[in-house]
Amino acid sequence: MDSGIREMVDALEEARRQLRENALPKVRELREPVAVGGEHHLLGPAADLLAALAELLGGVEPRVTSSQAHHAHFEAAKRLQEQAGYLRGRQQEIRGLTG
Repeated sequence: MDSGIREMVDALEEARRQLRENALPKVRELREPVAVGGEHHLLGPAADLLAALAELLGGVEPRVTSSQAHHAHFEAAKRLQEQAGYLRGRQQEIRGLTG
């Protein structure tokens, strides 16, 4: 694995570690329902995370050599971008409901 790919893998592993160590314990600690005015706050950052991952995979996609890897990167980038758009749309919808 070349150093550029290694750095990308390390960055992804660090992001996963940060989520597992910092965000997921907070989910487990929740005891009360999320307030209506706060329901949309996680959707935007989640959409941004998916969009960044889509950008990463989409940027690598034209540089991979096997057709299987090309297809996997292309499809994953496309689907992640679609899901980011979905989350942004739902965020706006929920934000509109709460004023």
